Amino acid sequence: MEDAMGRIHYNIDELMAQLRSNKVFDLSAVQEAVLETNGKLSVLTKPEESSPTRKDLNVSIATMGRHPLILMVDGNIAHHRLNSLGLNEDWLKEELTKQGIENLNNVMVAQLGTSGELYVDARKDWELETR
Repeated sequence: MEDAMGRIHYNIDELMAQLRSNKVFDLSAVQEAVLETNGKLSVLTKPEESSPTRKDLNVSIATMGRHPLILMVDGNIAHHRLNSLGLNEDWLKEELTKQGIENLNNVMVAQLGTSGELYVDARKDWELETR
């Protein structure tokens, strides 16, 4: 395609810049690319290079929340959020124990993700960053 690129004065630097703007950083990931009449590059990546969809991962949209919810901040539990989700403090403590946290004061932030996973940022992580 070098001849066609030369005829329209389109060089490899422009191609790479437009690929990057399409979040493609590896030429080998491209299945097809089309330079549109408006000057923008449309890119189709190879299937094995594409991000999986919820359908690919068999994640039901019905189980997805609207957004992640903070359940704890600086050791304090947001009981109203737990209650609204049909959860309780015992459930939260059990989940924290699974992640190796026994003391609630060791939790800087605990967030329930949209697919039900609990993300915990422990106080020790914050202390390590400030050293």
